Amino acid sequence: AGLAITRRVEMASVDHIRMSDDPSGELTGRTVLPGQRVSIPDDTCLVSGPGIMPRNDTTALVTKAGTLRSNIVRSKAQKSMHLSVVTSEKRYTPVVTDQVLGVVTSKHGDHFRVDIGSSREAYLPVLAFQGATKRNRPNISVGALIYGQISIANSDMRPELTCISPHFKKEWMTGESLFGELHGGYMFTCSTNLVRALLAQDCLVLSLLGNTLPFEVTIGQNGRVWVKADTVTHTILAANCIANSEHLTDSMTTLMVRELISASQRGQYT
Repeated sequence: AGLAITRRVEMASVDHIRMSDDPSGELTGRTVLPGQRVSIPDDTCLVSGPGIMPRNDTTALVTKAGTLRSNIVRSKAQKSMHLSVVTSEKRYTPVVTDQVLGVVTSKHGDHFRVDIGSSREAYLPVLAFQGATKRNRPNISVGALIYGQISIANSDMRPELTCISPHFKKEWMTGESLFGELHGGYMFTCSTNLVRALLAQDCLVLSLLGNTLPFEVTIGQNGRVWVKADTVTHTILAANCIANSEHLTDSMTTLMVRELISASQRGQYT
């Protein structure tokens, strides 16, 4: 007869995480598993992100394995806690306020369908552009690259995009609006880990490139990055530096950027 061996992992001591015991943010970055509970302080409003399911006003449940991330936002009215679980999954899960890059797949009378890398295509109303009206609205072609923000995210319906910013009031006709169609350049996909590193204020590879190379970069939280420089060679160089920096140390990243820029200046980078 065969011998069945069962190993039990005791999780009793870590099945309940109390954020009220973490005023300094030490629990941020902690590995969590599905089923663990997270207690929210009484005076804090929970804003749940991916991997977090609210149960009531003071408790949330972890729904997938990953790394816990929290951010406290204080306003005059209340204090809110943005809580999410960070994973390395390839498929993007839409979250409200995420800024994403998408490709228009079809045009309809009152909306566009946009591929943002999620399980469903996003819905983008034709009037969801800064200053757009029924008579004056953008004519976007299939295949165009759109930079927008998630306005509606629900597991039971298509996500909805908007290209209207509450902070930047430039209209789409000026070409200076924050969201809208991106022209030229080059877009590539990457992991969500690299996206988080690029969005950090102290991102090394972007700082090194910006000191030497004039270029534009738009980072989508759905794992897509758009780069545009003054020449095609510089665009490819910047894209390669950004993509290759994910698994390099700071010293290796510095050496890579310096060598590639030096090769470009000598005309040896193609």
